Parts: sequence; C-alpha cells; structure tokens
Amino acid sequence: MDIVAVSGESETLGVANRDIEKGEELLVNYRDFDANDKNSNETYLNC
Repeated sequence: MDIVAVSGESETLGVANRDIEKGEELLVNYRDFDANDKNSNETYLNC
C-alpha cells in the first residue's frame, strides 16, 4: 500500500500498489496515514 497525499485534502489515502487477490488478508498500520501520529511520542500511539 502506498500512502498518497491529495491536493486540497487534509487526510491522506491508502492506495493498493498491486492487484489484491481474492481471499488475501490486508493489514494496515494506521499510523502511516498521519505524519503527526507517526512522529508522536504519545503513549497510546506506541503500543
């Protein structure tokens, strides 16, 4: 998955960078979507 910034939007998007097979499991680290969370020292974000 690629994290993509969209002009004019405050949120980023996750976009598949390859075809997803039927039945394939997808896992996402939601911290990757928000640079502020990714670089934060907040305890609840570091589990």
